[in-house]
Amino acid sequence: MKYKTDLHCHTSEFSGCAHENAADIIEKYIKHGYTSIAMTNHFEWSRLNAPPEYRYRYDSYEEFVDKLYNSIEYIRDLAGDRINILTGFELCHRDTDNDFLIYGLTRQMVHDFDFFFSPLEDVHDYVRDCGGVMIKAHPMRFGMVLINPHQVDGYEIYNSTKDALYLNPLAKLWVDTACGKDTIRTAGNDHHNPEDIPTAGILTDKPITTDAELIRVLKEKDFEIFHPPMEVNYEYKE
Repeated sequence: MKYKTDLHCHTSEFSGCAHENAADIIEKYIKHGYTSIAMTNHFEWSRLNAPPEYRYRYDSYEEFVDKLYNSIEYIRDLAGDRINILTGFELCHRDTDNDFLIYGLTRQMVHDFDFFFSPLEDVHDYVRDCGGVMIKAHPMRFGMVLINPHQVDGYEIYNSTKDALYLNPLAKLWVDTACGKDTIRTAGNDHHNPEDIPTAGILTDKPITTDAELIRVLKEKDFEIFHPPMEVNYEYKE
């Protein structure tokens, strides 16, 4: 038997672009046979000092970090022992429109470092020094920019959202061509909406119950990715 983990999920309680709440997400993932979810709500610099009408704005970096980690604790309390909730976030750095999935860092680790205004190379170094993992999310989505493979630990080569589906084969091709065998390759649902059905993630021989176990599994590549078949359709239509 293999155990299913999603590495990319957003809740409406924290991510402004998400429209399904934590309680419903728990029920959905259990129904579809998942044993673990890595929560990766958006941690984006543009929400600092945003206009008052902006959904989910923050006046300070410290407040932002605390609300992010409170959202993880909230869904973990809701889940209880029914499904494992793992720690992560999706970083949108000030200097790029790229998104990065970061796993395994504690609240204090994120408090102690400026993830928004430090150079991207320093962000990766810090994540590694803390024992975490940094994955480039949906690398071929429009607006993304290809970066040096040494600036991340891996790439999300399959993303379930509609605007990434037909670009997934290109993402896989690029990673397989440009990156070494040590590069981590992941799949995730990037869950946002009630109509989204989770169909992707990683498979392990044992359930992933802790953040430390998630980091070990990713670093040792002790998993398989799963997802629906990739469809290649590059036909140009006017």
